[in-house]
Amino acid sequence: MLEKGVKFTLSDDSHGVAQVGYGYHDVLAFAKEAGIEEVYYYDWKGCERSIEDGKVVEDGIVAIPAVGNVVLRKISIDDWERWAKKSIQPVVTT
Repeated sequence: MLEKGVKFTLSDDSHGVAQVGYGYHDVLAFAKEAGIEEVYYYDWKGCERSIEDGKVVEDGIVAIPAVGNVVLRKISIDDWERWAKKSIQPVVTT
């Protein structure tokens, strides 16, 4: 797939805020081992969201926010690793 120029991306099937990004450190190690040099992601531009978004309006119809342009971006595996090392915060319990 690398030879064919396939762009790699990640997804997240979290069911709550505490689970967002769970296991991404394992994916980082796998990506490096597999020779993946960049990971791509979408950046939404022009999204206007409000408290009303996602609210059932009537007859089960959900208000969907207007979505602007989508921009494809990438991060190198090396930059991702540097970011991950800086962003790890110890859990403090009292």
